[in-house]
Amino acid sequence: MSTVDTLINAVAAITINDIYRPIVKNRKDKHYLRAAMLFSALATLVGVLATYPFRSFDTLYEAHAKFHTTLTPPLVAAVFLGVFWRRYTSKAVIATFTGGVALMVLGQLYPEYLIAPLAHGVKMDPEHPFKYMAALYNVLVCFGVGIVVALVTKAPSTARMDGLTVFSLERARALYK
Repeated sequence: MSTVDTLINAVAAITINDIYRPIVKNRKDKHYLRAAMLFSALATLVGVLATYPFRSFDTLYEAHAKFHTTLTPPLVAAVFLGVFWRRYTSKAVIATFTGGVALMVLGQLYPEYLIAPLAHGVKMDPEHPFKYMAALYNVLVCFGVGIVVALVTKAPSTARMDGLTVFSLERARALYK
């Protein structure tokens, strides 16, 4: 439960401080506290509703694995490429999420064509096709989309990327102190 309430609190804090407060300015703390409570309730409702697609799994472990194989790949690709590659642009981030998720959905709809080539020797279960090989497919398509879009779009200037990758940590410390 501590993980769940921490995530709900984090969603409310990020939503209020990074999105809501810059738009709705100069209000009393009581207003922002009520808004945070509303966002907490909404985050809880979204979390509860998000469990329904995973109820067909036999074990909690399988549902947990499916959750991470569907939500983690675009995040991992975007963070990893953003931290380690100066050429990774904001357009590539958007494409990683939109294009990567679109290809992930296609992989779920047509696993025999898109995931099967990666699943050497693994039989397809029609109810949950290629549980673990789907994770590999999802990671590959998200990284692939991000890399291709980063290569075909204009690279950001070095000055713009200064302090944003692991290769310029000293500059990041100076900028964000």
